[in-house]
Amino acid sequence: MINRFIARWYELSEGTGVIIIETIMKNWSLGLWLRWGDVLAEQDSAKLRRLSGLLFRNTQTPLQYDGTISPKNWISLGTGQNIRWEVIGCIAAMVGLCMRTLDPSDILFKEYKVNRTKISLHMMDVADECVAFCRECETLDDMFLWLLMEKYPLTSTIKGQGSYIAYHHSGEMNNALIAKGLHANIQADDCTPFFLSELRKRTFIQAYGSECSIASFLGRPTRLSYRYCNISLPLDLDDDQVVMEGAQLQEALASLDSNGWSKKNRVLRTTWMRCWLGFAPRREDIIDLALGNYTAEEVLRRAAEIQEKAEAQWAALPIHLQRTRYECSMKGGSAVDCLHRNVIRQGTLANELLLQRVLRRKASVPPDALIATAREIFKDIMSITARHDMARDFQLDMTYLLAAHGLRSAAIIAVELLKQEQQVPYPQHPRLPRSETVQDLSVFAARLGAIDRGDGTWGLCEQARKVITRILDKILAPPVAPAVSLQHHFSGSSSVIHGDLGIAVQPLAIMGLEGLGNGMGLEAPMNLGNDNDFMLWLENMDWDKQFECPELQ
Repeated sequence: MINRFIARWYELSEGTGVIIIETIMKNWSLGLWLRWGDVLAEQDSAKLRRLSGLLFRNTQTPLQYDGTISPKNWISLGTGQNIRWEVIGCIAAMVGLCMRTLDPSDILFKEYKVNRTKISLHMMDVADECVAFCRECETLDDMFLWLLMEKYPLTSTIKGQGSYIAYHHSGEMNNALIAKGLHANIQADDCTPFFLSELRKRTFIQAYGSECSIASFLGRPTRLSYRYCNISLPLDLDDDQVVMEGAQLQEALASLDSNGWSKKNRVLRTTWMRCWLGFAPRREDIIDLALGNYTAEEVLRRAAEIQEKAEAQWAALPIHLQRTRYECSMKGGSAVDCLHRNVIRQGTLANELLLQRVLRRKASVPPDALIATAREIFKDIMSITARHDMARDFQLDMTYLLAAHGLRSAAIIAVELLKQEQQVPYPQHPRLPRSETVQDLSVFAARLGAIDRGDGTWGLCEQARKVITRILDKILAPPVAPAVSLQHHFSGSSSVIHGDLGIAVQPLAIMGLEGLGNGMGLEAPMNLGNDNDFMLWLENMDWDKQFECPELQ
């Protein structure tokens, strides 16, 4: 069963793991079963104790290699007679991730008669135990870093990215990366082979991008900062090319342009990582702008600088990647290629939405750009989540897109539509087309309602579904009621007008967004703070009362 789920993961992702590439994972698994398959099958307690002792001894022993080691020999350091707890944990985490991304009705669950939710929870527990054993052994090697990297998205999708346990796990991941020195310049040298240096670059970019996502999601400062890191770009090689040697490797390197981009116009996970590294620092800058103490003039100046740097980054990308800025990639290409291209697009749109929210709140900028960006994101999410092959094979990622990118834009659009409906006289040129918006919000609410209860985002998505449904009910069948300022809904309590939407929000409920973190490393939410508070507040709103939003008019 384990091997089948591993094979299925790489089949779906076209050979790409969160961090661990296919040839490494499959050889680890092969070495494990060839050497220890009989012991695991017999379940003899004495033999299992001896195997456990070997695992601890191996894990306590630092890996020994130099810059000349081949990929094959390096892989063998973690399997067979050299089996380590890091590798056991990586296998469990990857199997759990595969289970979470497959449809519950997938043939593999039926074939092995296992429950998707229960077995993925078991895999998370196994990975957690392996991390605990590694801590006990005081190990700090690349295999341990990969275990932390693969385990985090599994934890966040089960527990929710807003949970403390997920935040704690990502913090340990960041700490281990810094302790290992990956924040400094990474390069192949006498101690580090080429393939490992490339994988380390990918590892750090994955962690940094994830941290920017988590920080904007929770409204907290980043725990990794580009200001204190020398982040190296990995080359735009596919996973097979990374572990090539000699003439084959030289040929692979020759297929890149002078900036390290592939000339093949395809979008791999590494391609996405390289793109996101250019935009993730802008996310960090926006977080600083949102959380820092700046005057309105400083906010406007810094926002202009952020947008200028983002424009320069777009201009530096290959032409085929620049096109993702202007279109949602839905036609042609594989599901994975479509996913990667849209992750690039949604990540940059998320930056713009967050920036517009900050400008609205701190510099009283008109909401037109905010609403336009929200509409663009919402339209994309509706198109992406309608693609059946992606909805079937990438449930984790589709849920992420709905909860992270779709939810916040839908909330902005729904509240704006309600405000628009209450305007007297009705605007001659409304910002939102009424019929189309109502239909899209209805479909979106239905898709939120289809999210599995075992998913970490289910609670937030269910709140959002109720909110959107309630707003739609109000729009489609509005009762006659006197105009009442929304501030009166919280009579006697402390509240402030949230500049983004022009609605009252309690001061401690900083705006944010729940999402899946980095199931596949896909990047992040677009708002600061805790969206659970916001959605709970909206859910309890008396939508039968009219409210005035003069700032949006």
